[in-house]
Amino acid sequence: MIVLDYNNPVLLAKYVDKSGYFPRSVKKYSQEYDKNRPQVVNIKQIKNGDQKVSSDITLLTIEFSKVMNRDYRNFQFGSLGKENSMRIKNFLGFSEDGKSFSVEIEPLQPNKRYQLVIGNGFRDKTGMSLKPYSI
Repeated sequence: MIVLDYNNPVLLAKYVDKSGYFPRSVKKYSQEYDKNRPQVVNIKQIKNGDQKVSSDITLLTIEFSKVMNRDYRNFQFGSLGKENSMRIKNFLGFSEDGKSFSVEIEPLQPNKRYQLVIGNGFRDKTGMSLKPYSI
């Protein structure tokens, strides 16, 4: 246990599973956790999977599978980095029911790839973190 690489989740899970401490495998617990996490279910202004989006879009409304806690949120750069990040101009807030939020974004340049990650800093009413979603 002293030489176990705690930064390697695969080795750590194997060790825990081998110990027999839990009745189910770490993988099963992880799958159950992911299944119950809140998720982004829709972006009103963009169809899921769209590769070409109008550069006229200045508002995004993100919809969730669960009621979210309004006190928690975060955004992250995608794998394309800061230079290709969609810029948030203004966080307009959550809907009354807490199942969506809207942001104003900086104007998009035509023929440029953009990304924005809706991060796991968003939490539902129970405190469970959002499954990150890449736009």
